[in-house]
Amino acid sequence: MILGALFPFLAVLGATQILPAVAPGVSASAMPVDYTVFVPRAKDDPSRKDPTQVGDLVNEHFTVVDNPKTGSLLAFWTQETRESAPDMHVAFARSTDGGANWTKPRVLWGAPTLKSNVPNAKWQIPMVSKSGRVYCFWNQNEKPGPGMGRGLMMGAKSDDDGATWSAPVRLEGPKGFWCVWQRPMRFAPGERFLTAISISDEKLTKTCFLRFENIDDDPDVKDVRFTILNRDKVLEGEEASIVKLPDGRLFAVMRSRLGYPLWTESRDGGETWSASKPVKDASGKTVAHPRAPCPMYDLRGDAAGSGDVFALFCDRVNPKASQWEGRGPLHFYRGAFDPQGEQPVRFTKGDVLLTRDGSSHYGNSCYSSFTRVGGQGVLWYPDEKFALYGARVPREEGAALFNGSDLSGWTGATHMYVADASEPGVLRCEQARIDEWKTCNLFTEREYGDFVLSFECNMAKGANNGVGIRMPEKIKGEPAWESFCEVQLIDDDSSPRLKPHQHTGSVYGVIPATPGPDGRYAKPCGEWSRYEIRVVGTTIEVRIDGRLATKGDLAQWKGDGDTVDGKPHPGLHRTRGRIGFLGHYTDRPAKDMIVRWRNIRIKEL
Repeated sequence: MILGALFPFLAVLGATQILPAVAPGVSASAMPVDYTVFVPRAKDDPSRKDPTQVGDLVNEHFTVVDNPKTGSLLAFWTQETRESAPDMHVAFARSTDGGANWTKPRVLWGAPTLKSNVPNAKWQIPMVSKSGRVYCFWNQNEKPGPGMGRGLMMGAKSDDDGATWSAPVRLEGPKGFWCVWQRPMRFAPGERFLTAISISDEKLTKTCFLRFENIDDDPDVKDVRFTILNRDKVLEGEEASIVKLPDGRLFAVMRSRLGYPLWTESRDGGETWSASKPVKDASGKTVAHPRAPCPMYDLRGDAAGSGDVFALFCDRVNPKASQWEGRGPLHFYRGAFDPQGEQPVRFTKGDVLLTRDGSSHYGNSCYSSFTRVGGQGVLWYPDEKFALYGARVPREEGAALFNGSDLSGWTGATHMYVADASEPGVLRCEQARIDEWKTCNLFTEREYGDFVLSFECNMAKGANNGVGIRMPEKIKGEPAWESFCEVQLIDDDSSPRLKPHQHTGSVYGVIPATPGPDGRYAKPCGEWSRYEIRVVGTTIEVRIDGRLATKGDLAQWKGDGDTVDGKPHPGLHRTRGRIGFLGHYTDRPAKDMIVRWRNIRIKEL
């Protein structure tokens, strides 16, 4: 690969136009907007002809980090008049109210204008130490002028949330052309920061990995230590995104010149990586994608290792077009940890998240970042490398089954299920309020057929509940038997004598759930686990924190006692019914045996 292929000198494509006013909830190109960080001057603003004005037409490599010590969100990005222009610089803004408002951007390093006689700066690498000290490193040209990739590694630090910065320091960093996109996260052993770095020589580009060894020691910038890993091995692919998996492996996806993304994994904390292979979806189909970034993140945040991830792929490529073809819409691919699979993350294609017309390769690159704000994931993205926005992900699909404040739409045991004002948005079940087992069920007023039900659940020690699927209006006996099925929710740790079909995630009495690699069915008591139950015809899938725990077709049983529990299941072939939460009777003190739910949603299929 030649240098120009990775770092082309690109002009702004297409005729200039005034950016339309941004409507609530949508960007100028119909992308979702929940946060607005920066909207530049209109593209044909007369002031753009003034070379002494700050070049802000192009905004890319958008990196947002949070500072846990201060609660602030810190945004860094590369800004310029056009890609590779002499005025490339690192811009910065800060929010102290969860992203609702942002300070006016200011230039930290590089050439602010086309008339600035200083070297340009780009490809910033921000990190926050455990004490709250903010570090940032970047690629800086050795002398004024254009250029995208060849530069020195510079660094600075701030002890006041980015208000002031130390003088820049040169480090003995990568040589030649190099670029870092995704911000480092605590992937490496000892919670050391790790990210991917693309290094190019005269013939090819290599994906390597950059580990920062001592950021949490709060060293002076000159004393920061880092290691470039995998440098001697050619790993095909560029601009990797990394997530940590529940079993400790690191999994990365990369763009390529081949018409599809590539993946690789590391089993030793990033020291070595496997040969790259094509990314495939859950059906085994290779995902189509042009030579464009492949953002991938853990929905639970940074290096959570939850196994519940998402990636953005185009799912389209024109084999007759240039590898730099227009990228087009990006689909939201939900990824689930598959510990036995050759590719350890199974991707399922979802709806389009970022809608783009695909006419320009220049404006459609999604050099994004991801944080969690108020318990919700936020994708921070550049809208066609112009305005900078944030969108909550995953986008809410379907309808809310619980409105967060009362039991409208529900019937049954409203005496023991409450919307507690002290916990906004949380549905709470207190087993101590159960009178008898026939009256401890809460169910929807509506009936449903095929659907995807999602919610988060938090079990107290000793708690026992379940999800009734396609329940009849009147229950005469055991709800698990008279409904299509019950998906079990229980404190597995407090119930050592459970049978396999009685563990969390099981189709109770019918299909046992499979535990995760750590032996757990869900997170421990007191922690929130996310559940997704997909029911289509006679089939059911249960995912817990993104992991496929249960899958089966109930048509193989008659329901006359032939199931694993040997009990009759007269409702096994119901095609419609209500959805319910099935409490459990106990004759022992149980005032603390509480179950909580939140974000209960249903998407009818």
